[in-house]
Amino acid sequence: MFAKSKNIKDQAQGLVDQVAPHVENAREQIGPLLVEAREKAAPHVAEARERLVRDVIPAVQSALEDAREQAGPVAEEAKRRGLAAAAVLAGEQPASRKSGKKKWIALLAVLGGAAVAAKKVLGDSGGSHVAYTPPPPPAPPRPTVVPDPAQSATTDDAAGATPAEAVADATDEPHPVTTPDDPATVTDAPGPETGPDEA
Repeated sequence: MFAKSKNIKDQAQGLVDQVAPHVENAREQIGPLLVEAREKAAPHVAEARERLVRDVIPAVQSALEDAREQAGPVAEEAKRRGLAAAAVLAGEQPASRKSGKKKWIALLAVLGGAAVAAKKVLGDSGGSHVAYTPPPPPAPPRPTVVPDPAQSATTDDAAGATPAEAVADATDEPHPVTTPDDPATVTDAPGPETGPDEA
């Protein structure tokens, strides 16, 4: 096992020896390029830093101050509501806010009074007022006539519902009563063992 470990170390040392000249060569070539890039970027970095200090930082500070000013009333309201909620949870009666309902009712009453006063002062304009005429009362209901069954048998029904009904009404004798168990005529229908062609 030690022999194998020594063999790996030897191989690693051989690779380091082979790569070392290439790494030194790359350092020598990259060094001047880095210096040149740093010299070219220096004015741009200085301009960006100056723009950040001159434009961005004051704008951010102004926005923070505005947000702080606008959040003040909201924070006060949140604090007031939080205290009221804590008072309710503790079983205390919080100070109730005055309702503006009475103010609205008073305002509507004043506006209504002003409208009525304006109408009286201006008077009727003549053509805008139309008198209401109620609709005529409904017609009285017609009496319903129930036909006498004895009389309808002798009455000629000239307007029968169908021609078959008119023919049935034309005979003097009543038809015999039929039921599904006692039909007037018996007709044989083909069964399941005989098809329609065999019947």
